[in-house]
Amino acid sequence: DNFVVPDLFLIEIDNILSKKVRKRELDIPGAEEIFSIIRNLPFITIPYEKLSKEVLFISTRFPVTQYDACYLALAVEYDGRFYTADKRFLRGIENTAYSEFVIGLDEV
Repeated sequence: DNFVVPDLFLIEIDNILSKKVRKRELDIPGAEEIFSIIRNLPFITIPYEKLSKEVLFISTRFPVTQYDACYLALAVEYDGRFYTADKRFLRGIENTAYSEFVIGLDEV
């Protein structure tokens, strides 16, 4: 199986790292180490443009953010699964055709 991510994945990871450093929950060398580890993982990055039509469809019809819709659109496009701990997102798409593509982390 391939680990496929939207191109915003790296921005989101880097944003988390910088927040953790600013909150003093992680030191700079630790952040830099995680940065390198993430960059060396064998994932495939998919550009937003390839997903944007489905992302707009999802985010204009269901109470989910564009960011979450990117991950969901990716799961749909590649017949994969989007694992999330975001309960609000899960509620937003429950009882829809999209729910089959999402797995809550509490179900793992």
